[in-house]
This record gives sequence, C-alpha cells and structure tokens, in this order.
Amino acid sequence: MGPVMTDWSAEDLAGIAKTRERYVRLRKAQGAPRSTCENRIALVAHERGLTERDLEKFRKGRGRRFDYHAFAYQHGINLDWLFTGDLKIHPRRLEVAAIAPEIKRDQLLEFGRLMAELPPEKVPSVLAQLRGMGKPAKG
Repeated sequence: MGPVMTDWSAEDLAGIAKTRERYVRLRKAQGAPRSTCENRIALVAHERGLTERDLEKFRKGRGRRFDYHAFAYQHGINLDWLFTGDLKIHPRRLEVAAIAPEIKRDQLLEFGRLMAELPPEKVPSVLAQLRGMGKPAKG
C-alpha cells in the first residue's frame, strides 16, 4: 500500500502528533505512584535548605513519629497539600530573600528610573496603585 493523500498539512500532522504525545505522557503520569507526605516534607526541606537536624525536632515519641502539624504550622504550609499533594494549594510563592541581590538592585534602579520619567502629577496615583497591590481585594 502506498502513501495516502489527505487534506492535512504538515503543520496539522505535527500538531496531532504533539497532542498525542501529550496524552500518552499524561496517561503514564496517572499510573505513576503517588507522592507521600515524606516526599513532600523532603521537597520543602530541600527548597528551604533544612538539615536533618532541623527536621529532628519534629520527630516525637518512642516510634519517632513525625509531627506534621507542627512542621506545617512553623513553615506556613497548608496541611491539605501536605497530606493529599493537591497542586492547587501547593505552597509555592516568591521568596524575596531567594532573589539574588544583583537582581533586586537592578529592579530597584529600573523602578527609580521609571518613576523619574513620570510626569509629577501622575506620581501620587501610581504610588496609590502600588500600595493597593499589596492589599487583599475587597468583596
């Protein structure tokens, strides 16, 4: 049997192949073993640079049971995420301390330059908007 002629362009076929690969990858991920609380504790410990000694204070009793509640409270982690691994409530957030100092400096210099270019009558409204960005939305 020879080649088959279709109305599909090469781009269409490439898009279909890419979509199929994505579905295959997702299906394999569904069958993969689930992460455990211990894996999520290790993830948080790695991200925050905690040592084994730091984690030791959360181990209690004869069986060395891990105190998940105290760990979550101290590190500001949602217990539901810790127990279920629901990614919608993953504790990812931008840590200002984690930003390299040269990036902070460059951002501050750019902010100062942009503020200096503003017409003086617009500065109060821009500052008001910036102050409002840090406040939770009312509603």
